[in-house]
Amino acid sequence: MKTENLVDLIEVYRRLYSHCNSRSPTAQEEISYLYGILGVLDSKASALMRFDAIMIAAASLVLVQGGSALHGGTTALRFWLGAILVFSLGAAGLCLWVVQVAYPFLGKVKITSDTFSCDVEIQALNKAAERRTRCYRFAWWFSVAAVLIFFGVGLRIALT
Repeated sequence: MKTENLVDLIEVYRRLYSHCNSRSPTAQEEISYLYGILGVLDSKASALMRFDAIMIAAASLVLVQGGSALHGGTTALRFWLGAILVFSLGAAGLCLWVVQVAYPFLGKVKITSDTFSCDVEIQALNKAAERRTRCYRFAWWFSVAAVLIFFGVGLRIALT
């Protein structure tokens, strides 16, 4: 699903749910659905951070151990290894925004005499899922860039 469609994520869920169950989902079901999305994003971001840590360690090892010996420690090699570090650190930093322990959407339930209104909480959860998905998507692309650069550096080293 494209990022610009994430604002309508809860509406898509409502329509699918109504179609499959011949009734509208309850507020509790919508909230559970959105928390499920946040849980998946948290797991994916945690895994991506571990991958970025491996990339950082590998690039650092090549930079420290072999950077000066390989190709006479050329500036180009150091530049590309530095780029790997920057992209991997950037991706890990973005993932921290995804897995942050912040729940600005809690406490948004309106309580009036006998009723509860969860609309504001659902909207806030939807925005949080959108924001965190966008951060994860950027982090993923940063990691892809780091892998491609690392592949290029490895290929260059292997061919010379």
